[in-house]
Amino acid sequence: MKNSFKKWQMLALFGLLSASNSFQWNTFAPLTYVFQTHFGKSDILYINLFSLVYMIIYPFMMFPCLWTVENDRKIRSWFQRAKVYPVDASNSNGIKAGAFLNALGTFIRWYWSNEYNICLIGQCVSAIAQGFILGLPSKLASCWFPEKLQSLATSIAVNCNTMGVLLAFFITPLAISSNNQAADISRYFLIQFIFCCVIFALIVMFFESDSPFYAVESIKRNYGVGSLIFKAMKNARFAALFVAYGINIGVQYSVTTLMAQMIVPIYPSREFDVGFLGLGFIGVGMIFILIAGNYLDRTKKYASACRWLYILAILSYTFYNIALEFLSFEYVVLAIIFLGGSLSAMMPSGFELAAKSFNDIDEATSSFLLNTSAQFFGIILIFSMGALDGICVYPPFNKAYSMQLANWITLFLLLQGALLQFFI
Repeated sequence: MKNSFKKWQMLALFGLLSASNSFQWNTFAPLTYVFQTHFGKSDILYINLFSLVYMIIYPFMMFPCLWTVENDRKIRSWFQRAKVYPVDASNSNGIKAGAFLNALGTFIRWYWSNEYNICLIGQCVSAIAQGFILGLPSKLASCWFPEKLQSLATSIAVNCNTMGVLLAFFITPLAISSNNQAADISRYFLIQFIFCCVIFALIVMFFESDSPFYAVESIKRNYGVGSLIFKAMKNARFAALFVAYGINIGVQYSVTTLMAQMIVPIYPSREFDVGFLGLGFIGVGMIFILIAGNYLDRTKKYASACRWLYILAILSYTFYNIALEFLSFEYVVLAIIFLGGSLSAMMPSGFELAAKSFNDIDEATSSFLLNTSAQFFGIILIFSMGALDGICVYPPFNKAYSMQLANWITLFLLLQGALLQFFI
């Protein structure tokens, strides 16, 4: 009974940290134009950078964060020999480091909430914290949960990250008004800082590294970090998954980041509705994530699930493009809800496909690599779609639809990812 409670306790603590970090990631996306006015920037790219830094920094943090995760017990033994803390205090150092940086980033953003450059530095600190968080769902599940619950545990851990995005889209439009921007933003950032400090304290006190399945999971650890990555990328099927997963989740990142730019020019009166549209995008995605996790635990059909999700994503994105150009706002809402569900559900499905289909690749390594691919494609898509804003292949039916070429190119990229998925 004690172990049964403890595994859910570990998952809950990790989930709180993951949600708070992704909340910071997407704080600025729902009210892009409001923050543009607040910081006095002429180019919207300055605001998109608050999202982009998360994607830019993650690949550079992969090696140190993965080394920390893979050598957690070695690090603790160093501290124990130095008598920094007693032997039985088995906190996870990577999680603790992520929680500390997460809180530090929110402090910087709050204290200098009116200074764009320093606020961006705070966002970079939170982005560094993401390196200790984003790649851990599969590893956490394999360490703390029996095999029959691992897909569900992975889905819940991924869902917590998605929950942070959902809450950001929901709370940000409610917390900040266009009439009292400076005071509202400062207060909003202060609340985030306090919440992250509480999470840091809880993790320091209660998060443990010793788990009932640690010995089984650690069998795969026969290589250094560089060798693990090289070994994974030499596998042609894993390399195909690396690209296919990156395209899918990269599209999700670009849609959530650029949603205001896609919709507000067409529907100017709907600027504050973009946050709630993002809420629907992420909320349905969370439902799809749980359904996917439950389905994978029952059927073990990891590759098949990923293929069907890709097909649904392609159909949804096609409908989304058509709705933006030809149809009313209600159809855009419907399209983006299905798009959010199909793209989001790929996260746990891709993690589990990598963990269960490539037994010689450590869960942490595969998760970090898949997330790195997602960040890479997210950066490319956000920059390229922003650069293509205003360029059309043909005269748009709705003249305000400025992302026509960008969206059709993104759809073509999704098709390439789907083809790769069928080779896995």
